[in-house]
Amino acid sequence: MSQKIVICIIAIIAVVALGLSVGLVYKERQEKNSSLPASQSVQVAKTTNETQTPQPGTTPQIAQPGATQSNNKPQEKEKENQNEIIKQQNMPSNSFESMINVISPNGGEKWKWGTTQEIKWSLSPDIEKKIDTKEITNVSIDIHSQEGSWYIYSKEYPNKDFTSLKWQVGNAQPMPGGFGQSPYYEENPQPLPNKQYKIRVCYGTSESFYKICDESNASFLIFTE
Repeated sequence: MSQKIVICIIAIIAVVALGLSVGLVYKERQEKNSSLPASQSVQVAKTTNETQTPQPGTTPQIAQPGATQSNNKPQEKEKENQNEIIKQQNMPSNSFESMINVISPNGGEKWKWGTTQEIKWSLSPDIEKKIDTKEITNVSIDIHSQEGSWYIYSKEYPNKDFTSLKWQVGNAQPMPGGFGQSPYYEENPQPLPNKQYKIRVCYGTSESFYKICDESNASFLIFTE
């Protein structure tokens, strides 16, 4: 047998032996991974995914063990933003509704234009105390609909017993300030008849007329002949 043939046989045997060795190592790693606990398997999968190059236009998503997402977070954030807006505008929030209670009109009434009707409301002991201590300095009453708001009455340093007002239905004017100067109020200086409205009663200070408010629970009708 020539020397070249011997060298070829030795080379073939070496290649076969190397292949068998690589196969055994790969088999051992596979068996080791399959026997790992679930938490370690997740970590191995995470490491493997991080080292892989993502395909164009895709983003690898790796689930973190124990991580959950709350669907309520956007709603909670929106509610916080709304509360902050109310606070900044110094407008009434639901926490004040129990201090004032509009009794009449409170929804469903039919008041004829030009007649005299009585607006009634009640006050809690808390707001009566604020009136006595001059923490509350004024009361204002307005009528409003989806189209706009009109001013009916205001009084400085009201008495705590002041809880009703005789009103000639329809007698109102645009709200003071820039809000009542829009073109709509030039054409409609008073509430329009044959429409639905609500009455709002507010107590406040000289800086904020609408600090504590309540309004009719539902709309009432102002009608003509």
